[in-house]
Amino acid sequence: SRSVFDGMVNQDDKQKIVPALAISWKATDAATWVFYLRPDVTFHDGSAFAAADVVASIHRVALAAKNSPSSYLPYVADIAEVRAIDPLTVEIKTKQPAALLLNNLSRIAILPARLEKVGTEALSNKDIIGTGPFKFVSWTPNDQVILARNDHYWRGKAEWDHVTLKMYKNDSSRVAALLAGDTDLIENVP
Repeated sequence: SRSVFDGMVNQDDKQKIVPALAISWKATDAATWVFYLRPDVTFHDGSAFAAADVVASIHRVALAAKNSPSSYLPYVADIAEVRAIDPLTVEIKTKQPAALLLNNLSRIAILPARLEKVGTEALSNKDIIGTGPFKFVSWTPNDQVILARNDHYWRGKAEWDHVTLKMYKNDSSRVAALLAGDTDLIENVP
């Protein structure tokens, strides 16, 4: 999902919180955080990223949880209120001091605000829109996901024009694909 979606913050290779769609943030009191968002970011559909998208994405977590086999509700459980102060500033109030707020926000994908209500339904292929380095192209269940490079990615262009993620349920098939050169890398190496 990080190939397609960005969070407000991210984690580096040592799990240190680093800026992503939020370029900076500060705690204004024990239960209030203000996030300053990255300007000039666009979604894959060309729409501009703004604070309203963050607010809707956080609200969407609860809506999506109704039909989700793995809910993200624990990551927003501490949030009492989220609001856009202006187009590039978001305020989050927590129910009590929340030491893991930044870590939890690194898990929440930011989608266009217009998709907030889609949370009660599964996203259709046309609704898989993020700000990440790759755009969603297609998905064949139990076979593959195809992604294309987002040439307007705020961190710059990815190295590859496209990426195909193949699903190999069988360990032997996965290893055979690697050894035959049909895939560049595999996970879950037996």
